[in-house]
Amino acid sequence: MKKAFVDRIEELRHLNRALKYDGKETPVLVFTGIGGMGKTALRIAFEEEILKPKKIPYAVLDYDGDPNLRPIEATLRTIRRHLGRQKVKTPVFDFLYARYYELSTGLKFSKKNHPAELEGVVTILTEIPGFGNVPKILYALSKIGLAVRDRLLHKEWLYRIRDLEPRDVLNLLPEVLAEDLESPFS
Repeated sequence: MKKAFVDRIEELRHLNRALKYDGKETPVLVFTGIGGMGKTALRIAFEEEILKPKKIPYAVLDYDGDPNLRPIEATLRTIRRHLGRQKVKTPVFDFLYARYYELSTGLKFSKKNHPAELEGVVTILTEIPGFGNVPKILYALSKIGLAVRDRLLHKEWLYRIRDLEPRDVLNLLPEVLAEDLESPFS
């Protein structure tokens, strides 16, 4: 391996070992720490030397590299856009993102009124009947796949989705995104 940057070759090897990408599980790697440590340089080297050559799908959110990501909506858009480019499917994340969109904007989610990053799934999401009718939601989600329906069947939040506040939905998004990434749809 060529020396991409000073004193970080071992860290790059450690990240490669941590990745263990087998096409089934999707690991999430988080680079965090004080400024000036070389996190961004390490991430870029990791993308260029490991992810891209192996054609591993990935998404990057670099809050320091893009200060526009600080607002919640911008972060959600970026997550969904990056994963969409990699053809990673996130059905439950999309469902809750659509619900968050309705709660945060006061607008009804529809084919004419939706975030651009959900364009590819808007038809599926608009077929899910109003938020709150759990049997119909589960039936519509079963069209995406039985695994999605079965995964949600016992989720307590689904049965009170109509009563959730925007902050409640936001708190659920990391968990459902992780579950979506672990599902066979990713």
